[in-house]
Amino acid sequence: MGFNLVRQSFSEFKSVKNLCIMSVLMAMFMSVRFIGTINIADFVRVEFGFLVFLIAGSMFGPAFAFLIGFLGDIVCFFMFCSGKAPYNVGFTISSIISALIYAFFLYKYKLTVTRAFLAQVVHDIIVSLILNTYFLAPMYFNGDISKCFFLRLPKFLICLPINCAFAVSLLILFRNVAKQIKLS
Repeated sequence: MGFNLVRQSFSEFKSVKNLCIMSVLMAMFMSVRFIGTINIADFVRVEFGFLVFLIAGSMFGPAFAFLIGFLGDIVCFFMFCSGKAPYNVGFTISSIISALIYAFFLYKYKLTVTRAFLAQVVHDIIVSLILNTYFLAPMYFNGDISKCFFLRLPKFLICLPINCAFAVSLLILFRNVAKQIKLS
């Protein structure tokens, strides 16, 4: 089923309407990344870019999810980097995986609260807790992953239910809007 989803996802690029929506989603991602980021510490920040990944992945699948994860992260880094840390390809990988998780959970499936909740939980565990901790440890903790993990764990435990609520609410809203404008 995964290869079939990828193949179907590439067909989304044939429509001019889809390309326009994809462009708007890319711009939304950059705006949300710039405006919707709350820095708590050098190694802990709360972001809402995942909401754009959720919409992009559910609408256009893994091909566009890969593209928005890859290009969105690189462009945002060079546009909005604070100069505190050098470019780290690990965060681009996290961004790509983040977008792909939503695509594989939501693209071409019935958009349900359970599916959105599961996608968010898997996303937060794999990307926020595991990958980003792994990529931050060498930057701020001299490679001590356990110290980084335990300092990031409270943020994860606080943000997980909030992120799930945002994801489920946005998906319900998006599902209703998509029906009205006949996107699905």
